Amino acid sequence: MFSTTELNGMRSVQEAHMMDACIVYHVINRTKNARGETIKTFDDGVQTICGLEMQPIGREYGDGFTEANIDAVLRLPLGTVCSVGDEIEIIMRFGQEVPTKRYEVDRFLNEGPSGCRAYLKARTVANG
Repeated sequence: MFSTTELNGMRSVQEAHMMDACIVYHVINRTKNARGETIKTFDDGVQTICGLEMQPIGREYGDGFTEANIDAVLRLPLGTVCSVGDEIEIIMRFGQEVPTKRYEVDRFLNEGPSGCRAYLKARTVANG
């Protein structure tokens, strides 16, 4: 087991290496349109630091089985609330503002002692 001092130290180091920033949008409602497509309504979002890892993940197995393809992995501070289906907008990369990139949370891993990780799928952002 780690002491409280050790855990706080690990969290501080982890967060110090999160040079990116994002806004986490939580899904507050899902409806279907006339074509049967799911339309999500989001809250106003919560801004937080993060660490974006652009590492596509995916494997093919026999009999046509394919592991879920993931476009990115996002490190988030411990205690960040995030669920499958929520969307995350990357607003800063390496401390610099970037054009908007939006992702959907495809899988969210359990929290570790110093932070948590979410697996993301790229989404497009409609203008207007």
